Amino acid sequence: MRAFIFLICLLHASLQTRSRRAYSCRLRGLFESSAQEISALPAADRNIRQAMQRLAWYRCTNPQAHISRSQQCVPVYILFLLSAYWPMPNFCLRLTPLLLAVIPFAAGCHSQSDAIAVIPRTTATPLWEPMHQGIVETARQDKISVYWNAPPNEAYVEQQMELYATLQRRHYRGFILSPDETLAARTAVQETIERGVPVVIVDDELGPPPSPRLSYVRNDEAAGTMLAAQTISRLLHGKGSIAIIGIIPRSEASLTREDAFEKALTQVAPSIHISIRRFGDTFITHQQQIAQEVLTGSEPVDAIVALSGIATRGAYYAKLASEPRSKIAIVGFDQDLLMPLETGDVDAIIAQDTRTIGRIAMRNLDAEIHQETVPGITLVSPILLTRDNVQAPSNQPLFSYSIFRWSGS
Repeated sequence: MRAFIFLICLLHASLQTRSRRAYSCRLRGLFESSAQEISALPAADRNIRQAMQRLAWYRCTNPQAHISRSQQCVPVYILFLLSAYWPMPNFCLRLTPLLLAVIPFAAGCHSQSDAIAVIPRTTATPLWEPMHQGIVETARQDKISVYWNAPPNEAYVEQQMELYATLQRRHYRGFILSPDETLAARTAVQETIERGVPVVIVDDELGPPPSPRLSYVRNDEAAGTMLAAQTISRLLHGKGSIAIIGIIPRSEASLTREDAFEKALTQVAPSIHISIRRFGDTFITHQQQIAQEVLTGSEPVDAIVALSGIATRGAYYAKLASEPRSKIAIVGFDQDLLMPLETGDVDAIIAQDTRTIGRIAMRNLDAEIHQETVPGITLVSPILLTRDNVQAPSNQPLFSYSIFRWSGS
């Protein structure tokens, strides 16, 4: 029983991804038992359980006492276990913050000095998980720990900013951030840089110029939109009309992509005109509704250009639901679904090489941490995916990636 309790203490000390207060409250519930159950235990085991109850009680009722990972060490829990044999009055627990501040230095506990935090727009998608792998592959070479987390949807701007603020208080050595909203992240990142913490921004034009503590790594939108314009020109034989959907006004990267595509289309195929432009968001059902309105509207178009992975999926679903089945051409951005490419329902996707983006971002951040000079802006070439090349060996790194633990490398 005592060994089991101690193992749980070690597990609690190693957890890096859960909310400390929430987990401690769950820990409290785990060790709270009825008086009958406690009385049935041997005296020593009862004391241990009561000590663990004290620990959970302290962590749940004192949330203002911030305890960093460097302070969550075995000696702290040994103190509480020792209290099982040398019971202390509750007022002694008030001294715990002082003990937590002193013990790590005396005991040489693990610190966060070798950890960085990564916050993409969301997780568990073919767009962002390759970046996860690229970052972790590079970080492991230098024995750097990686915390990876993000909101479940790109629309959750406030949740992303709250996560960013929380992680700043944990004193990570640096951040890799892909903002869900440009304006919301601008001030927060500027404050981070002013405190001397380096940041790498991925896939966004945040606004502040590059500096020794700030660099940008992003998809080459000029090259990507040129690929899209050339593909549309080939599909429509240089003439016709198109609709653009998935323009996200709160994202500077989306606005840049839309502007660059229009310029590229004018250069490549001046006889193809844009009949419809639709702003969008990150909800598939809304994007599908917008695409259906384009397909059934009074102004017919020959092709749809979807500026995001969500918009591409929405256009594909709308095409599937059309009666009779629409033959409209679809050119999308950002890899999401592979099957529509293989079946020909989506003609082409301009994919981001996010694995390479992740590697470069991690190298830049490590260099910034060590006060080395890095390029202020790094552009990574996108890849044109079609039915003919989606299964090509050279394109498999876009979709083949390992499954990493939720937090850590």
